[in-house]
Amino acid sequence: MSCARLEEVLSENPSAEARAHAVTCPDCGPALQAFDVLGQVAEPTPVPVAALESLKASSVAELRERPRARPWWVEALVLAGANALVAVGASMAMSWHQSQHASLMWRWGAAGALGLLAVVGGWIAVVPQAKRVRSGALLFTVACAVVAVLCGSGDAGGQAFAAGIGCATTECAISAVPMLVAGWVMTRFSSSGLRVWLAGASVGAAGMLALHLHCPNGSAAHLATFHVAPWLMLCFAGVAARRFLPTFAHAP
Repeated sequence: MSCARLEEVLSENPSAEARAHAVTCPDCGPALQAFDVLGQVAEPTPVPVAALESLKASSVAELRERPRARPWWVEALVLAGANALVAVGASMAMSWHQSQHASLMWRWGAAGALGLLAVVGGWIAVVPQAKRVRSGALLFTVACAVVAVLCGSGDAGGQAFAAGIGCATTECAISAVPMLVAGWVMTRFSSSGLRVWLAGASVGAAGMLALHLHCPNGSAAHLATFHVAPWLMLCFAGVAARRFLPTFAHAP
Protein backbone atom coordinates (compact mmCIF):
# COMPACT_ATOMS: atom_id res chain seq x y z
CA MET A 1 0.00 0.00 0.00
CA SER A 2 1.50 3.34 -1.05
CA CYS A 3 -1.16 5.85 0.06
CA ALA A 4 0.07 8.08 2.87
CA ARG A 5 -3.43 8.43 4.35
CA LEU A 6 -3.98 4.68 4.84
CA GLU A 7 -3.25 4.80 8.57
CA GLU A 8 -5.76 7.63 9.01
CA VAL A 9 -8.43 5.75 7.03
CA LEU A 10 -7.96 2.56 9.12
CA SER A 11 -8.00 4.34 12.46
CA GLU A 12 -10.66 3.43 15.05
CA ASN A 13 -12.82 6.46 14.20
CA PRO A 14 -11.88 7.75 10.71
CA SER A 15 -13.12 11.25 9.88
CA ALA A 16 -15.69 11.94 7.19
CA GLU A 17 -12.93 13.43 5.06
CA ALA A 18 -10.85 10.25 5.37
CA ARG A 19 -13.83 8.09 4.37
CA ALA A 20 -14.52 10.36 1.40
CA HIS A 21 -10.91 9.99 0.34
CA ALA A 22 -11.20 6.17 0.60
CA VAL A 23 -14.08 6.17 -1.90
CA THR A 24 -11.78 7.31 -4.71
CA CYS A 25 -8.46 5.85 -3.51
CA PRO A 26 -7.54 2.47 -5.06
CA ASP A 27 -5.47 1.59 -1.97
CA CYS A 28 -7.54 2.90 0.91
CA GLY A 29 -10.98 1.90 -0.46
CA PRO A 30 -10.52 -1.92 -0.50
CA ALA A 31 -8.57 -1.78 2.77
CA LEU A 32 -11.39 0.10 4.54
CA GLN A 33 -14.03 -2.33 3.23
CA ALA A 34 -12.03 -5.31 4.47
CA PHE A 35 -11.47 -3.58 7.81
CA ASP A 36 -15.22 -2.99 8.22
CA VAL A 37 -16.06 -6.62 7.35
CA LEU A 38 -13.54 -7.95 9.85
CA GLY A 39 -14.98 -5.74 12.53
CA GLN A 40 -18.49 -7.08 11.92
CA VAL A 41 -17.32 -10.70 12.02
CA ALA A 42 -15.30 -10.25 15.16
CA GLU A 43 -18.08 -8.49 17.04
CA PRO A 44 -19.38 -10.99 19.61
CA THR A 45 -23.08 -11.65 19.99
CA PRO A 46 -24.16 -10.42 23.40
CA VAL A 47 -25.45 -13.13 25.75
CA PRO A 48 -28.62 -12.20 27.66
CA VAL A 49 -27.90 -11.47 31.30
CA ALA A 50 -30.87 -13.59 32.40
CA ALA A 51 -29.46 -16.65 30.60
CA LEU A 52 -26.06 -16.19 32.25
CA GLU A 53 -27.63 -15.86 35.69
CA SER A 54 -29.75 -18.97 35.12
CA LEU A 55 -26.70 -20.98 34.04
CA LYS A 56 -24.72 -19.74 37.02
CA ALA A 57 -27.52 -20.66 39.44
CA SER A 58 -27.88 -24.19 38.05
CA SER A 59 -24.10 -24.70 38.16
CA VAL A 60 -23.89 -23.54 41.77
CA ALA A 61 -26.82 -25.79 42.74
CA GLU A 62 -25.19 -28.81 41.07
CA LEU A 63 -21.86 -28.17 42.81
CA ARG A 64 -23.61 -27.72 46.16
CA GLU A 65 -25.49 -31.00 45.73
CA ARG A 66 -22.51 -32.98 44.36
CA PRO A 67 -19.26 -31.28 45.42
CA ARG A 68 -17.26 -34.37 44.41
CA ALA A 69 -17.75 -36.47 41.30
CA ARG A 70 -18.44 -40.15 41.91
CA PRO A 71 -15.78 -42.49 40.44
CA TRP A 72 -16.85 -43.98 37.10
CA TRP A 73 -16.04 -47.51 38.24
CA VAL A 74 -18.95 -47.49 40.68
CA GLU A 75 -21.47 -47.53 37.80
CA ALA A 76 -19.26 -49.97 35.87
CA LEU A 77 -19.30 -52.35 38.83
CA VAL A 78 -23.08 -52.01 39.17
CA LEU A 79 -23.72 -52.92 35.52
CA ALA A 80 -21.17 -55.74 35.35
CA GLY A 81 -22.41 -57.11 38.67
CA ALA A 82 -26.06 -57.01 37.60
CA ASN A 83 -25.24 -58.87 34.39
CA ALA A 84 -23.21 -61.49 36.28
CA LEU A 85 -25.89 -62.07 38.91
CA VAL A 86 -28.64 -62.45 36.32
CA ALA A 87 -26.57 -64.72 34.07
CA VAL A 88 -25.56 -67.04 36.93
CA GLY A 89 -28.94 -66.95 38.64
CA ALA A 90 -30.95 -67.68 35.49
CA SER A 91 -28.51 -70.38 34.41
CA MET A 92 -28.79 -72.14 37.77
CA ALA A 93 -32.58 -71.82 37.85
CA MET A 94 -33.14 -73.55 34.48
CA SER A 95 -32.34 -77.09 33.43
CA TRP A 96 -29.33 -77.67 31.17
CA HIS A 97 -29.27 -79.56 27.90
CA GLN A 98 -26.26 -80.82 25.96
CA SER A 99 -27.77 -81.14 22.47
CA GLN A 100 -27.57 -77.55 21.21
CA HIS A 101 -23.95 -78.07 20.17
CA ALA A 102 -22.48 -81.31 18.90
CA SER A 103 -19.08 -80.35 20.29
CA LEU A 104 -18.44 -79.66 23.97
CA MET A 105 -15.60 -77.37 22.92
CA TRP A 106 -17.98 -75.10 21.00
CA ARG A 107 -20.62 -75.33 23.73
CA TRP A 108 -18.34 -74.16 26.50
CA GLY A 109 -16.35 -71.87 24.25
CA ALA A 110 -19.54 -70.00 23.32
CA ALA A 111 -20.67 -70.01 26.96
CA GLY A 112 -17.34 -68.53 28.07
CA ALA A 113 -17.47 -65.85 25.38
CA LEU A 114 -21.01 -64.84 26.37
CA GLY A 115 -20.08 -64.74 30.05
CA LEU A 116 -17.04 -62.61 29.27
CA LEU A 117 -19.12 -60.22 27.19
CA ALA A 118 -21.79 -59.94 29.88
CA VAL A 119 -19.30 -58.97 32.61
CA VAL A 120 -16.34 -57.33 30.85
CA GLY A 121 -18.55 -55.80 28.16
CA GLY A 122 -20.66 -54.11 30.83
CA TRP A 123 -17.49 -52.73 32.40
CA ILE A 124 -16.07 -51.48 29.07
CA ALA A 125 -19.37 -49.77 28.24
CA VAL A 126 -18.77 -47.42 31.19
CA VAL A 127 -15.01 -46.82 30.96
CA PRO A 128 -14.47 -43.13 30.07
CA GLN A 129 -12.98 -42.25 26.68
CA ALA A 130 -12.52 -45.83 25.48
CA LYS A 131 -14.00 -45.59 22.01
CA ARG A 132 -11.50 -47.94 20.40
CA VAL A 133 -11.89 -50.54 23.14
CA ARG A 134 -15.68 -50.36 22.83
CA SER A 135 -15.41 -50.77 19.07
CA GLY A 136 -13.31 -53.90 19.61
CA ALA A 137 -15.88 -55.22 22.10
CA LEU A 138 -18.61 -54.75 19.51
CA LEU A 139 -16.62 -56.79 17.01
CA PHE A 140 -16.33 -59.46 19.68
CA THR A 141 -20.13 -59.30 20.07
CA VAL A 142 -20.56 -59.97 16.36
CA ALA A 143 -18.19 -62.94 16.62
CA CYS A 144 -20.22 -64.34 19.53
CA ALA A 145 -23.42 -64.06 17.50
CA VAL A 146 -21.86 -65.80 14.50
CA VAL A 147 -20.51 -68.63 16.66
CA ALA A 148 -23.86 -69.06 18.39
CA VAL A 149 -25.62 -69.57 15.04
CA LEU A 150 -23.09 -71.43 12.92
CA CYS A 151 -21.70 -73.78 15.53
CA GLY A 152 -24.98 -75.32 16.60
CA SER A 153 -25.59 -79.03 16.15
CA GLY A 154 -28.16 -78.41 13.40
CA ASP A 155 -30.62 -80.71 15.17
CA ALA A 156 -33.97 -79.13 16.06
CA GLY A 157 -34.81 -82.05 18.35
CA GLY A 158 -38.21 -82.50 16.74
CA GLN A 159 -39.40 -79.06 17.91
CA ALA A 160 -41.66 -76.96 15.70
CA PHE A 161 -40.13 -73.70 14.50
CA ALA A 162 -42.86 -71.60 16.15
CA ALA A 163 -42.04 -73.15 19.51
CA GLY A 164 -38.95 -70.99 19.52
CA ILE A 165 -41.08 -68.00 20.60
CA GLY A 166 -40.69 -69.32 24.13
CA CYS A 167 -36.91 -68.95 23.86
CA ALA A 168 -37.19 -65.34 22.67
CA THR A 169 -39.62 -64.52 25.48
CA THR A 170 -37.38 -66.14 28.07
CA GLU A 171 -34.32 -64.28 26.87
CA CYS A 172 -36.08 -60.91 26.99
CA ALA A 173 -37.52 -61.66 30.44
CA ILE A 174 -34.09 -62.61 31.81
CA SER A 175 -32.58 -59.42 30.38
CA ALA A 176 -35.32 -57.08 31.69
CA VAL A 177 -33.74 -56.30 35.08
CA PRO A 178 -30.16 -55.72 33.87
CA MET A 179 -31.57 -53.61 31.01
CA LEU A 180 -33.21 -51.32 33.57
CA VAL A 181 -29.89 -51.15 35.44
CA ALA A 182 -28.09 -50.32 32.18
CA GLY A 183 -30.59 -47.54 31.46
CA TRP A 184 -29.91 -45.96 34.85
CA VAL A 185 -26.14 -46.30 34.43
CA MET A 186 -26.22 -44.69 30.99
CA THR A 187 -27.89 -41.56 32.41
CA ARG A 188 -24.76 -41.01 34.50
CA PHE A 189 -22.64 -40.35 31.40
CA SER A 190 -22.83 -38.32 28.22
CA SER A 191 -25.05 -39.92 25.60
CA SER A 192 -23.10 -42.10 23.18
CA GLY A 193 -24.62 -44.57 20.73
CA LEU A 194 -21.55 -46.83 20.90
CA ARG A 195 -21.59 -46.91 24.70
CA VAL A 196 -25.33 -47.60 24.90
CA TRP A 197 -25.13 -50.29 22.21
CA LEU A 198 -22.37 -52.13 24.07
CA ALA A 199 -24.28 -51.87 27.34
CA GLY A 200 -27.29 -53.46 25.60
CA ALA A 201 -25.05 -56.15 24.10
CA SER A 202 -23.67 -57.03 27.53
CA VAL A 203 -27.16 -57.22 28.99
CA GLY A 204 -28.36 -59.41 26.12
CA ALA A 205 -25.32 -61.66 26.56
CA ALA A 206 -26.45 -62.43 30.12
CA GLY A 207 -29.78 -63.69 28.82
CA MET A 208 -28.13 -65.46 25.90
CA LEU A 209 -25.82 -67.36 28.24
CA ALA A 210 -28.67 -68.79 30.30
CA LEU A 211 -30.61 -69.69 27.16
CA HIS A 212 -27.53 -71.17 25.53
CA LEU A 213 -27.13 -73.68 28.39
CA HIS A 214 -30.85 -74.43 28.62
CA CYS A 215 -32.16 -74.69 25.04
CA PRO A 216 -31.84 -78.11 23.33
CA ASN A 217 -32.58 -76.80 19.81
CA GLY A 218 -29.40 -76.53 17.76
CA SER A 219 -30.79 -75.61 14.33
CA ALA A 220 -29.29 -72.48 12.78
CA ALA A 221 -32.72 -71.05 11.91
CA HIS A 222 -33.87 -71.37 15.52
CA LEU A 223 -30.68 -69.91 16.97
CA ALA A 224 -30.66 -66.96 14.57
CA THR A 225 -34.36 -66.14 14.93
CA PHE A 226 -35.06 -66.78 18.61
CA HIS A 227 -31.66 -66.33 20.26
CA VAL A 228 -29.57 -63.81 18.30
CA ALA A 229 -32.38 -61.65 16.85
CA PRO A 230 -33.89 -60.84 20.29
CA TRP A 231 -30.38 -60.03 21.46
CA LEU A 232 -30.00 -57.47 18.67
CA MET A 233 -33.48 -56.11 19.40
CA LEU A 234 -32.43 -55.47 22.99
CA CYS A 235 -29.46 -53.45 21.71
CA PHE A 236 -31.65 -51.35 19.41
CA ALA A 237 -34.24 -50.88 22.16
CA GLY A 238 -31.55 -49.63 24.52
CA VAL A 239 -30.25 -47.09 22.01
CA ALA A 240 -33.79 -45.88 21.25
CA ALA A 241 -34.76 -45.64 24.92
CA ARG A 242 -31.64 -43.61 25.79
CA ARG A 243 -32.90 -40.78 23.59
CA PHE A 244 -35.83 -40.28 25.94
CA LEU A 245 -33.93 -40.60 29.20
CA PRO A 246 -32.52 -37.56 31.01
CA THR A 247 -28.78 -37.09 31.47
CA PHE A 248 -27.80 -36.53 35.11
CA ALA A 249 -24.07 -36.26 34.48
CA HIS A 250 -22.03 -35.49 31.37
CA ALA A 251 -18.90 -37.51 32.06
CA PRO A 252 -17.08 -38.49 28.84
